[in-house]
Amino acid sequence: MSPQPSVDAFDTAIGGHRIIPLVDGSRIELNTATNLRTLISKMRRDVWLDRGEAFFEVAHIEGSAFVVHAGPRLITVVGTQFSVRRDGDK
Repeated sequence: MSPQPSVDAFDTAIGGHRIIPLVDGSRIELNTATNLRTLISKMRRDVWLDRGEAFFEVAHIEGSAFVVHAGPRLITVVGTQFSVRRDGDK
């Protein structure tokens, strides 16, 4: 039986900045006062932006979309660079 992928949580304090390399080759840059969670596996690549702002550099993996959940919004990509800011449900 293969191990179940786990959800990892990352955050920054007010004034903080952090770069998170992901196992799929993608990279997330967290801006100040940001909270997010990741679930990266061979089958799924999901990120939940719970608060703040993040810049994503998404590695292209054929057949594996990268999905950012930001409140009621879903951003689905297969490989690109973009920024997402969440303020409450906006």
